[in-house]
Amino acid sequence: MPGLCGVVANGGSAADYVDLVTRVNELPGTDCDTESSVTTDGAVVSFTPIGLGAGSALVRCPDTNALLALEGEVFNLAELAGRAGIRGLVDAPRTLLALYARFGLDFPKFVDGEFNIVIFDQHNRRLILTADHLASRPMYYWHGAREFVFGSEKKYLLVRPAGKIELDPVGLLQPFVHHHNLDDRTYLAGIKRLKPATQAVLVGNSVSVRRYCDFFGTQSSARRPKDLQEQWRDSLVEATRKRTRDKSRLLISLSAGLDSRAVACSLERSMRPVWARTWGVQGSLETEYAAQIARALGFHHLQEDPCDYELSRAVPMIVWRTEGETQFRNGLSLFTHRRMKERGDHVMGGWLGDISSGGHLRPFMFRPSRRDAFVQTVYRWYARYRYEDLSNVFNRNFLDANLAQVGEAFVDSYRPYSGVSNPRAHELWDLYNRQARMTVSSMPTDSHMFGKIRPFFDREYLDFVMSVPMRWRIGQNLYKAMIHEIGPEIRGIPYANTDMPLARTPAGNMIGYVRAAVAGSGRKALRRLRPSYRSALQKRAAMDLGSRVRDDAGLRQLIETFLSSKSFDSSIFDAARIRQMLASHYAGRSDHSLLISIVATTFVALEFFYYRSVDQFPAHAQFQEVATTS
Repeated sequence: MPGLCGVVANGGSAADYVDLVTRVNELPGTDCDTESSVTTDGAVVSFTPIGLGAGSALVRCPDTNALLALEGEVFNLAELAGRAGIRGLVDAPRTLLALYARFGLDFPKFVDGEFNIVIFDQHNRRLILTADHLASRPMYYWHGAREFVFGSEKKYLLVRPAGKIELDPVGLLQPFVHHHNLDDRTYLAGIKRLKPATQAVLVGNSVSVRRYCDFFGTQSSARRPKDLQEQWRDSLVEATRKRTRDKSRLLISLSAGLDSRAVACSLERSMRPVWARTWGVQGSLETEYAAQIARALGFHHLQEDPCDYELSRAVPMIVWRTEGETQFRNGLSLFTHRRMKERGDHVMGGWLGDISSGGHLRPFMFRPSRRDAFVQTVYRWYARYRYEDLSNVFNRNFLDANLAQVGEAFVDSYRPYSGVSNPRAHELWDLYNRQARMTVSSMPTDSHMFGKIRPFFDREYLDFVMSVPMRWRIGQNLYKAMIHEIGPEIRGIPYANTDMPLARTPAGNMIGYVRAAVAGSGRKALRRLRPSYRSALQKRAAMDLGSRVRDDAGLRQLIETFLSSKSFDSSIFDAARIRQMLASHYAGRSDHSLLISIVATTFVALEFFYYRSVDQFPAHAQFQEVATTS
């Protein structure tokens, strides 16, 4: 994955680390450029920019000898140059250094972009790691007695000259309980991930983490729904324009849902040809409606069927790139990289759309309650697996010792939002936890080959949409009306989740929202009365990823291999109960598709990044196009 890494050696030399990280840089699946390494001040700090993309660079300020490394893009360079007192445009890194010289640690408040910025300020003897407002690119760090190591990938922290890093039991359990880690935690003790809108500042041997900007949505919301709808449209179009400027060979990730169609419609009609790619089962509503959207908007269309691929073949390849941050099924685009690359260099999609549109909100969140009771209710709703489910995987003594701390960490993750209402606290929590730690974590699967165009990540866009009153966002009703307006070509094409087209007004979409909810409740009731019942929507879906997991015996073998290996730790995992779960699943007596996917991801991640040296590249993680079921 393109990125950055480096080390500050307190009272020692960084040379040993640079030698070790150079070996990692040369491994397949890292795509690094080791010739950009720079040291300063007697080898106290070393930056290694890796596979830098557009707008990224490493520069030194001649006046102060400060170093700045940028990974990513800055979209308001002209405005920043003016704030920094620069006449005319210069490149982004030099502008950012001038901005830092003028505003100090507060400089990122003014930066609109998607980036990691690393500054070594030799005059003040401090190192500054800065993530953008969403931490849209991973940045990890580890602080030891004699060194501070940072990197866009965990791999560059795991080759430290110091001793072995231990597992974090709570960090290991969190992805099983609620899909992802929270705040700055990982499954490796001491390795932290930089949180959104924060800086990690190293001075001497002391590290502090500070937030540099306020939460989103501070604008006034006293506007009519029609005005909000029009401003929403204009804000999305502008966010897309900024991110597609000077880019060609676009490839749109297109589903039959809301978010990707909103992004597709926000693209200037003059920007053609464009390919749209849909990942879905042949004959399903997803693929049929996506194909109709592509035709209506004048896109070429590429449809990829998950049934054509052997999922177990992808696990090592995806985990090597995502480092176990998200379960492997979030990275299946890896299968079609070659065909995608033939059609585009930049992938554009609707990531983060649900948080901005209100898809994360539920009616129960608006019932009056104390914050502690609200957080417990959300925890019960959000938690995917509880004690009995987890005991199918983990040793019960391990669960008894650590599971309560998972709940405590969840409660702690809500503390920064104590001054706002319960629904508002949840959407801020969702933005800074679920989105930053799950949505963003799937990106390294593709980012070594493709640029990412993510209009919903735009800072000004988020400032606007999160100021829209929640009564207009619950059920995504105003959002659907905005899509109806921005995409006249596709107004008659249904939304796959409801099989109904979008309405012109929020009220019309609210009626559709209620009808879909009532129909869904009716289908659930029928399934309880008649277990064999399958709705027309379900029948047309034909086959989902859960079915593919059931059919793919390679996943079972992958898990069995770990259970039988020297790495297996019976004080953490319960081999007998895991085998019972596998037997029940593959015999068709129960469906543990998601749990098996998380287990497979976890076992491969532990094997790659905990039980073995990361500079010993696992051959089965090398991507090969031959991965079909045929």
